[in-house]
Amino acid sequence: MSLVVLPLGGWAATADPSNPEPGSPRTLQVGVGAELAPLAFVDPAGVLSGFTPEILHAVEQHSGLRFTMHRGGWYQQWPSFKEGQLDILTDTISLDSQRDQFSVSLPYFTSRYTSYTRRGQAQITTTAQLAGKKIAVVHGSTAHLFGMEKDAWGGTLQDYPNVESALQATASGASDVTIGWGTWLRTQDSELLAKLDHVFFKDLISEFRFALHKQDTVTMMQLNDALLSLHNDGTIDELYRKWLVPEIVEHKLRWAEIQMYVLPLILVTIIAILLAIRQWSQAMVNRDRIRIARDLHDDLGNRLSEMQLLAESVTLIPGRDATAMLTVIRGRLIEGAESLNQLIWALSPSQETWGYLGESIEKFTRRYLGVTQIRHTVTVEIGPDHQTALVPPHARHVLTMCIREMLRNAVNHARSDDIRVGLSVGRSMVKLVVTDSGPGVDPEVAMQRGRGLFRMRQRLKEIKGEVSLSRGPAGFSVQIKFPNAS
Repeated sequence: MSLVVLPLGGWAATADPSNPEPGSPRTLQVGVGAELAPLAFVDPAGVLSGFTPEILHAVEQHSGLRFTMHRGGWYQQWPSFKEGQLDILTDTISLDSQRDQFSVSLPYFTSRYTSYTRRGQAQITTTAQLAGKKIAVVHGSTAHLFGMEKDAWGGTLQDYPNVESALQATASGASDVTIGWGTWLRTQDSELLAKLDHVFFKDLISEFRFALHKQDTVTMMQLNDALLSLHNDGTIDELYRKWLVPEIVEHKLRWAEIQMYVLPLILVTIIAILLAIRQWSQAMVNRDRIRIARDLHDDLGNRLSEMQLLAESVTLIPGRDATAMLTVIRGRLIEGAESLNQLIWALSPSQETWGYLGESIEKFTRRYLGVTQIRHTVTVEIGPDHQTALVPPHARHVLTMCIREMLRNAVNHARSDDIRVGLSVGRSMVKLVVTDSGPGVDPEVAMQRGRGLFRMRQRLKEIKGEVSLSRGPAGFSVQIKFPNAS
C-alpha cells in the first residue's frame, strides 16, 4: 500500500527532519490548506477552525510537539513538502499508484464515501453497481483519484470543478451518481440536496493519517503515541461527533410499513425493561465492585487494542526503531497485567488491607519505571494502626487508577531523569505524591488543559478527595489526597 496527499487541508513543518534528542521540545511550523469545511476552514472571525485543527491542538496536549499554524493553499505546500522544506502533511489517504514517498501515522479519522443519486432512482451502495454508470466527481478530489486508479470501477468518470456542479450533474440527469462526502449535507444548497438521495458506500472507505518524511522517526513516534491516547480517551470520537457526523435527511415511515412490527416491538421492550430492572437490583447489592469491574474491563480492552496498534506500527512505518517500540509495548503490558490483577480483585468477595495495597503500589511503580531506565525512589508510610485495616473498594480503585495516570504523565511529558513517589496513610488522610525533576508546566494551565488531570479530579470527587499541582526547586509535583474512611 502507498499513499498520496489529497487537497483536504495539509500540515507542514520546517523543523529539522533528522532525529532530535529524545524528550527535547519541538516547535513545528504548520501550514493548512483551509479549503474544505468542516475538516478545515477559516471562520467569520478569521480563525482557523474545523476537525483537523482541533486534532492538532489535542495532539499538542498529549505530546512534546508544538505547532505554529499558517494558512495557505495546499498546492503551494505540497512541492515544499517534497523538497524537504516542510515536514508534516495532514489528511493523507492511501493509494496504490504512488509508493514509498513518505511514512504515515496511525489513522485518526476513517470515513465512508457517500453516493448521491437522483431522488426516486435506485441507490448505489457498492462499487460493483458503478459498472456502466456515468460517475460525477470533483476534479482532484479523493474520489477522482480513486476512480482513476480503479478504472472508474467499470463506469465512466466525469470530473467537475466543484461540489455544486458535481451534484447538479446528477440532479439534472447528466450523470447517474455523484461520489463525495456526507459532510456536503451541511455545506451545500438545500434545494439542490432535496433533488437527491444519499447513502454511504459499503466498500469505499478512506483512512486519514499524518504524512512525514521517512527519517523523522522521533516525531512519528510522538504523533502515534498522542493519537493512541486520543483514540483511547474518546477525544477523537468527541471531535468526530462535533464536526463530521452528517445531518440525516428525515424519512417519514408510513403506518403500513411498520404496523406489523409494533406488537413484537412492544413485547420486546417490556421484556428488556423487566430484565434491566432485575439486573439493576442485583447490581445494587455490590454496586462499587460491579462499577469497578466494568471500568477495568474497558481499560484492559483498550490496552490490548493499543498494544496491537503499536505492534502493527513497527511494520507500518519503514525504518522504525523496533527496540524502542518493544520497550513501549513492554510498559503497556505491565499496565495491562495490573489491570487484570485489579479486575480479579474487583470480582473477589474479599477486601485487602492498607499494608498489602501499599506493597502492591510499590511493586507496580518499580516495574513501570524500571522499563524506562529513569532513576526513581518509592516511599510507603503506613501507620501500625492501619497496616491491617481494610481498604474501601472504591478508594482502592481510585488510588490505583490515579497512580497509573500520574506515572504515565511523568514519563511521557516531564522530560525528567529522576522521579520520586511517596504514599502515606494516616489516621484521617491518605496522600500520594509524584515528583519529577523536569521543568514542569504552569499548574493553572495544566489544571485547565490536562485531560488526565480532569479524569483524576472526577474520580477523587467521588471519594471527597482532591488533586493539586506545585512547581519549585525540588521539581514538579502532583499530589492527591482523600479522607481515610477505613
